[in-house]
Amino acid sequence: MVFLLTDGQSNVQRSLTIPKAQALKSSGVQIYVVGVGKYINGIDEMVKVASYPPEQFLFRVERVSSFWKIVKLIIQQVSPSKYAIINGQYDPPC
Repeated sequence: MVFLLTDGQSNVQRSLTIPKAQALKSSGVQIYVVGVGKYINGIDEMVKVASYPPEQFLFRVERVSSFWKIVKLIIQQVSPSKYAIINGQYDPPC
């Protein structure tokens, strides 16, 4: 399982982003993409990087502080019997 936290389109070796993501997915890795910010450039790339269907693997949040909420949601979605969110578990201050 991979969590990709991004503020937009990749900017280093852009031509490798989607092929590398496809290789990961082909090997059984699920890719969750979390776009951060009010305006996110490169949403098309994020859809292609995320596992399918995007409704389950692509999320948007306004601030990084909301990332932890998304992680908890994904854990509950992936395997509620294997993983548990414990009340009082670390919540980042930002």
